[in-house]
Amino acid sequence: MRRVPFYLAVVAIAAAIVGSAVAMRHFLDGLPPFYVLEEYTPSLTTRVYDVHEELLAELSIEKRALLSLPEIPKDLQNAVIATEDSRFYEHWGISPYSIMRAAVKNFIKGRVVEGASTLTQQLSKLIFLTPQRK
Repeated sequence: MRRVPFYLAVVAIAAAIVGSAVAMRHFLDGLPPFYVLEEYTPSLTTRVYDVHEELLAELSIEKRALLSLPEIPKDLQNAVIATEDSRFYEHWGISPYSIMRAAVKNFIKGRVVEGASTLTQQLSKLIFLTPQRK
């Protein structure tokens, strides 16, 4: 009779694994392929649109240049990491700690006062989404 709880536990664990796999598959179906990141070329010109999405102007006073990572000075890379995502080397692209911290602060204030995005999330949003905050 001791085997019944064991078998129930095995069935429950198997169901949890299958359920997690199905949920992960559903989540991953909506993501773009990785090669999109390799082919990404940001606009070197700022474009200004009106409410009807008509192009009003193209601005390029910033004189932007597209550089590869080795061309960017290491001190500048470290400065960006220190400013934007000080725990960059400690997480896997998403920081659950930062998400919880921001959620608590936003809940206390009753509005969005703090974000929790990592550099990875910021890049993903820049490439795949719009700048709108929700």
